[in-house]
Amino acid sequence: MTETDAATARLLDRFLTELRALAPVAVWAHGSLAGGDYQEGRSDLDLIAVLEDPVPSGTVRELVRLHRRLRVDEPLAVKLHCSYLTPAGSVRLISKREALDLLPELGAPLDVVEDIRRRRYGDPAPHTDEWPARRAELTRGYLGPAIDGLVATYEGFTRA
Repeated sequence: MTETDAATARLLDRFLTELRALAPVAVWAHGSLAGGDYQEGRSDLDLIAVLEDPVPSGTVRELVRLHRRLRVDEPLAVKLHCSYLTPAGSVRLISKREALDLLPELGAPLDVVEDIRRRRYGDPAPHTDEWPARRAELTRGYLGPAIDGLVATYEGFTRA
C-alpha cells in the first residue's frame, strides 16, 4: 500500500466509523471508487448512504458536523461526496454522463457542462488562462441561489 493509498483508506475508515453512529441502513461506493479506476487526488470518493426515513433534524446536524470535522484535518475530504437517501423515496440513480445530458435542461451553463464532458470523456487538453475564473463565475451564478436557499432552510439545524 502506498502512502496515498493509506490516506484514502484512513479517510474512508474514519468517515465510515463516524457515520456508523448514525445507524445507516446501507453504505456503498459508486463511480471510479467502485469501478476500480480511482485515482487519489484526482477522482472523487463517491458514496451513497441510505438512512432511515424520516431523517431526524439531529441526524442532519450530525452529518454536517461530520463532514466539517473531516475537512479540517483530512486533505482528501474535499473529494468525499456522499449522497444520502431514504428507502421511502422512489429514487433512480443516474450516471455522470446522464447527469451531464440533463443539466442544460435544468438551466446549467452549457459552456460549463461541455467543459466537464470534454475533460471527463474526451480531450483533457489544457484550458485557456481565463477559463477557470469564467467557469467559476458561471457555476456560482447557476448554483448560488439554490445553495443560498438550502442554507437558509437548514441554518437553524446546523448551528453547533
